[in-house]
Amino acid sequence: NFPMFLKAALQLISSRNDVVFFIVGDGPDKNKIQKMVPAGKENHFVFTGKINKVEEVVASFDVGVLASYGEGTSNSLLEYMLLTKPVVATDVFGINEVVRNGVDGYLVPQNDYKFMALRINELLDNPDLAEKMGQSGRERVARNYSIHQMVSSYENVYLEVTNK
Repeated sequence: NFPMFLKAALQLISSRNDVVFFIVGDGPDKNKIQKMVPAGKENHFVFTGKINKVEEVVASFDVGVLASYGEGTSNSLLEYMLLTKPVVATDVFGINEVVRNGVDGYLVPQNDYKFMALRINELLDNPDLAEKMGQSGRERVARNYSIHQMVSSYENVYLEVTNK
C-alpha cells in the first residue's frame, strides 16, 4: 500500500524536517511510486532499487515501516525485527501474526496514514521505547522464526502425518 506509506511520510514531513524514508526494492511500479512524491519533497525519499545487502540499509533505519493490504509472513518485517528495529505496520492478516501491537512495534488500521505517521513519530521521539520494542522483536524472531524453529516445525508435521 504505497499510497498509504507515502501519505504517512508526507504527514510526518509536514511537522518535522529530520526524516528520510527509504523505499527498498524494485518492480514494475517503481516509476509510478516515484512520481507520487511531490516536487520539493524528493530529498526526504530514497529509492534504493534492488539491493543484495539488506542488513546494511536496514541498519540505517530508526523504524521499519510496512503498509500493506495483506501479507503472508513478511520477510521485510522479520528482517527489521531481527535487526532490532521497532516496526509500524498495517493491522492486516499475516502482519498481525508477526507483530505484537505495543510490544514489538505498532499496528495501525489499513489506510489510516495519519495514525501511521503518529506512531512513527512516537517512536522517533522516544528512542528508549523504540529500542525496547526493537529488542523485543529481535527476541521474537529468534524464538519463533529461526531456521531451527522452522525445521523443527516441519519435522513435527511429518511425524504427525506418518504417526511416528
